[in-house]
Amino acid sequence: MRRELAEWAEGAHQLSQRRAAGLIPVNRATLRYEHHRDPQDALRVRLRELAGSRVRYGYRRLTVLLKREGWEVNAKPGSPAIGLCLLGWKDIYRIYTEEGLIVRTQKRKERAQRQRVPLGQAVRPNHKWSMDF
Repeated sequence: MRRELAEWAEGAHQLSQRRAAGLIPVNRATLRYEHHRDPQDALRVRLRELAGSRVRYGYRRLTVLLKREGWEVNAKPGSPAIGLCLLGWKDIYRIYTEEGLIVRTQKRKERAQRQRVPLGQAVRPNHKWSMDF
């Protein structure tokens, strides 16, 4: 609200940015700030699509698929501050976890239990040996 008011004062009354920021208490850095889109939005969308179609794939296998599609993936993380499109494994893992994409583990199959067979009686000495603890 204050930002819009300061911008209006600059344009309507031909004030400098410094004077407008002083009259309407707002930081000058706030007036100069320009919002930038996340350069990795397209990657987020594609990663969600791949993870939806291949539920059992983790971030490493999805990274291989992204490389095959032409995304540049490096061994080291890229620098989002500079705005490089070169991504690293850690960047893909970070996006993977931020999007809440986890590999769904399959339930283990219940194995049929062996039926217990009672031990037979010894017919002669040294026929059956057993230990009792």
